[in-house]
Amino acid sequence: MLALLPLVLGPASFLGTQDEAPPSEREQISRAMRTIKARGATDEERDLAMAELLFLGSDGPRSLGSWIESSLKSRGKRGAKEEARLLSELERRGAEVIRQRLKGKAEREVDELRDLLRRHYRDAQLTKETIQAECDPAVARLTELLTIGAQEVWGADEQLQLDWESLLDDRDRDFVLLETWYAAQAALLSIPGSGERAARRMKEPTWPQLDAEDLLDEADRIAQLAIPMSKSDRRAFDQNHAVPVAQGDSPAEGEIGAEEKLGVRFLNLRRVLLGLPAQSLDLKLSLASRGHSRDMAEHGFFSHDSPLKGKETPWARAALAGTTASSENIAVGSSTGEGAILQWWYSPGHHRNMMGGGSRSGLGRFGRHWTQLFGG
Repeated sequence: MLALLPLVLGPASFLGTQDEAPPSEREQISRAMRTIKARGATDEERDLAMAELLFLGSDGPRSLGSWIESSLKSRGKRGAKEEARLLSELERRGAEVIRQRLKGKAEREVDELRDLLRRHYRDAQLTKETIQAECDPAVARLTELLTIGAQEVWGADEQLQLDWESLLDDRDRDFVLLETWYAAQAALLSIPGSGERAARRMKEPTWPQLDAEDLLDEADRIAQLAIPMSKSDRRAFDQNHAVPVAQGDSPAEGEIGAEEKLGVRFLNLRRVLLGLPAQSLDLKLSLASRGHSRDMAEHGFFSHDSPLKGKETPWARAALAGTTASSENIAVGSSTGEGAILQWWYSPGHHRNMMGGGSRSGLGRFGRHWTQLFGG
């Protein structure tokens, strides 16, 4: 909308009578600034005023840019506090809904389902058919009883839903203001001399960390954490989430691939669902896993045993990365971390590894090759 407004309004949007002198540029700027600062002004009125300012010499876009910088700084602080509050409230309210579900027979049913799954993944004779026929229905029922989505939480708390809608509207508005700031900078750069100098003095605002779409994804992530778990489990989820995601396909030291991270999270959610402790992400195990996936792809083999010197076994590869390992899974074919975990879920030996007692895990991808290492 903003991009079209200047074409409609132009630099002379004032309509006066025949006897009135048109307002000066300074007066037009003053009037427009009063509008965008007015508490009672609507977003549409502010948008019209901001579009007009873009055409008012160099002082118009300069004043607009300065106001946006100040406004976004204060909005950012308020928005961050409100975001943290609403995410915390979302998880708290979600946990309450789940507790209500588990009253009476449901809690006993959870224990029985977990016992069934425990017997299966400890069974040396476990088969893919058993996983499909008995484990999958049990997991589906546990998911129904123990998990909740953001939309369901909001459906149970009208005020919380209204507060979230307000936060999302504000976040959309933040991005409108940011785009307008760039328009003001561009308007100044088009004016030789004073305009260009003013543009260089502008201080680019900090982009909000999450836009409205990202906030909805974060809400679903937090709602998932309402599943009953111990403090140590929650700590593992928080620490794993804090690991930076690589921007490209080659994670640097201290980073992890996006799909690798999602795969680790997917497995941990399933472990907690089954009553098992969440595993901490070991970046050294991920490094060793990623290296083995790459070696398999580039050297044309698919095995736990590597033909490469110093990397012959999973234990040697873990040691090379500076850590230790107790078991390893390998797979090929999936483009996602969740897909790789599900491949292993239906393979009895790999299934038992994932449901084992290790406290650490690492996931490493190269193309469609995947390796997973576990450590005690």
